[in-house]
Amino acid sequence: MATKAGREETPSPLLPAASVIKLVSIRFIFLSEGVSVKCAPGSKLENDEEEGEGRKLDLIEGGESPFQRFVQSGRVAYASDGPYQGKLVTIVDVIDQNRVLVDGPSSGVPRCEMRLNELHLTKFRLRFPFSGSTRVVRKAWNSANINELWKETMWAKKVEAKKKRAELSDFDRFKLRKARQIRNKLRTDAFYRLKKKTKKVKAGDATSKSAKKAEKK
Repeated sequence: MATKAGREETPSPLLPAASVIKLVSIRFIFLSEGVSVKCAPGSKLENDEEEGEGRKLDLIEGGESPFQRFVQSGRVAYASDGPYQGKLVTIVDVIDQNRVLVDGPSSGVPRCEMRLNELHLTKFRLRFPFSGSTRVVRKAWNSANINELWKETMWAKKVEAKKKRAELSDFDRFKLRKARQIRNKLRTDAFYRLKKKTKKVKAGDATSKSAKKAEKK
């Protein structure tokens, strides 16, 4: 190839394909307990791996899914929106990817169609035949004691507390604020008393240690 100065410049030879692959390759070795990643020789990651600090991507053992709640027949759900907000229902049938047929015979919800974005799935599931009637759903609901189990969950307790706060009047909120101020003052006073007591104990220990050292000398 000719340059501006009139000199010929020979093109630089291309690197072999094997060398290029060696520079940028990352070797994956699949082990029984997971996947370990190895980098090119001499790299920091390889040195860390030699010291036992190799990066591993753990596979899910046994092929188990991390999700435990599915949109399925018998799944109990909490209605977070719509005309039946705040009530429990159970999924009877799946209409399509956005809608399901629900029934809540023990919570006052008739059999109707609801959107999935209006439901929050719970950990409870009823066992009844596919597309069971309201009588079958009511029997399974009562035998599983869903209402009692739901009241014991932290989710239901938070919902109830939120409902109570929303029903407070102005005077009730004023009393609650004053009660919190008194509680915080008592808590702060107790904290500083303990802190002062701890300082005195530490000071006494320091003086006793210094006295012992003086006696030894």
